[in-house]
Amino acid sequence: MWITQTYLGTVEPNASVFIYYLYADYIDEQVEFTNAVQRSLEKFGESYGSSVSLLMPNPNYADKIESEVREIRPVWEHVYDALPGLLIATTPLNKIEEFAKECYYLPFGVELSPYLAAKIISDARKITDNTLTLKLREHNKEVKSKFRRLGDSIELKPGLFGFRIDLRKLFLK
Repeated sequence: MWITQTYLGTVEPNASVFIYYLYADYIDEQVEFTNAVQRSLEKFGESYGSSVSLLMPNPNYADKIESEVREIRPVWEHVYDALPGLLIATTPLNKIEEFAKECYYLPFGVELSPYLAAKIISDARKITDNTLTLKLREHNKEVKSKFRRLGDSIELKPGLFGFRIDLRKLFLK
């Protein structure tokens, strides 16, 4: 969990999921709501360690962060009328090109109730878990494919110590 002065930097460079808390700092109800849910969001971010980067704006820099988000048109067009909310992305904010492929937005709604906040944070946790699981499966497929290529390239034929590696099979597949 990080309190940040900008959303365009990558706080956790090895993170698989990036979550941004977005709100309108000029609306008192949203500022009060942000103060009320901050600890819950911190616990949520801390539970994932460095695999998830959860960013909340530093109140002193909220207007700067808002202007940064406004400049990223694919994101701003989806969130501007549904603040506050959590933007969940598989890429850092400054690299988002297509909202539908890389992002999911969970608005806290107009009521800003503690019950709804708990439900949204729970939903964000489920989406984060699913995203991390999918990324792990993709990584495992890559590792298995590398080992499978290595296994396919090892042949039991006369050679040094009774086996040899066919480099063409290893690198050309």
